[in-house]
Formats: sequence, C-alpha cells, structure tokens
Amino acid sequence: MSGIRPEVRARLRRWLEPVLWAAAALPGLWLAWRGAVSGGWVAVLAGAGIAAVGAMGLLAWLRRARFSGAALAVGVVDITEARIGYYAPEGGRFVDLGALSRLEMVPRRDGTRAWVLHHDDGPPVQVPLGARGAERLIDLFAALPGLRIDLASAALDRDGSFTVWKRSDPGKLTGTRVARPIGKH
Repeated sequence: MSGIRPEVRARLRRWLEPVLWAAAALPGLWLAWRGAVSGGWVAVLAGAGIAAVGAMGLLAWLRRARFSGAALAVGVVDITEARIGYYAPEGGRFVDLGALSRLEMVPRRDGTRAWVLHHDDGPPVQVPLGARGAERLIDLFAALPGLRIDLASAALDRDGSFTVWKRSDPGKLTGTRVARPIGKH
C-alpha cells in the first residue's frame, strides 16, 4: 500500500511524461552546447538530434493534453492499431479508421465536448473528450489525410458543432484500414 494519496498520485502520473521528455532533451542540449564550445560538430549534431526528440515528445504530450477533457466522462476508449473501441454503460461500439467519413467536434449538454465519428459501417459514435483514453485519439486522427491539427485544436474553443475533417473521396480510406480480428466484436 502506497503512502501517497490517490489524487496526488494521479497528478504526479499526469506530469510524469513531460518531465521524462524534458529530461531526455536536457542532455542533448548540454551535448550540443559542449560540442559548440569545443568545436566538435559531431557532438553538436548528436546533441541537437537528442534535444529534437525530447522537444517532439513534449509537443506531442501538449497536443494530447489539450484534447483531454477537463472533466471525467463516462466511457473508455481502446485503440488497437487503426480500430477505435468505445465502451460505455449503454453499450460499446467499434469504428475502423479507414471507415471514417467525417470527424466532428460537438458540445454536450453537460458543457463538455465530444468527438463524433461518422463512419460507413453504422450510426455515428459520440466519444466524450473526458472518457478514459480519449486523449490518445488525436494521435490516431493525425493519420487521416488532410486533417489539420490546428483546426482540430481551434474546434475546442468554438461554440457549437464543428467539422474537423471530412473524407474527400467517396470510397473508404486506403492505407489506414486493418484486418478485423477473428472472433466476436
């Protein structure tokens, strides 16, 4: 049993990833600086590469943090390859990334926001931003051709519904569809 209160543990867990990315970037910056001082271009390049990886990790975390709901919502999001599973008390739904036809951000009655996944295989699926695991959806949606992350981020600040992405061709997406696992789903 841990001596740390659950709310403190949750806050520490939230900040663990950016601290680790910053800890990865700092040695790279130090190495680049030392290389620049001593005239070693290999050390400068290696340090800059390490620092860039840390900076990209921090930017990815910031993007996910922006799309995580401030308030917890009902449901759990499970992402397996290019398949999104959303489990809620009223039932679960699966959406393949290749079957998406439109991606929308909508307000909910409780004042929070939700993704609406319109797809070819059935009715739209509404996934609240505060659902467990929903912050990882933006990383998956980044694979959609033509999706602009800045527009998706701007949709968080708008009133009303906002279409973030729409499939341009009438067929299913290629290159994002994966084989369905064998068994019941």
